[in-house]
Amino acid sequence: MGVGEAAYILGLSECHTCRIMAAYRKYGAAVIAHGNRNRLPPNATSSSVKAQDMALARERYQGVNHTHFTELPRSVSE
Repeated sequence: MGVGEAAYILGLSECHTCRIMAAYRKYGAAVIAHGNRNRLPPNATSSSVKAQDMALARERYQGVNHTHFTELPRSVSE
């Protein structure tokens, strides 16, 4: 398969396909995986906040739908 056909199948330009192929030849299959793989995004919600929200949803705000839950105060200490 040529570069042009591979680029068409991948939906990439021929130039970018050549860059990927060159990196593959130099570094192997690890190049294919995205660089941020297995990392959390900087704006991800921490696990402690998730646990706090789950506790509030189960106890204090039981039966409230998702939309209204996002509008309610989030203080556990109250």
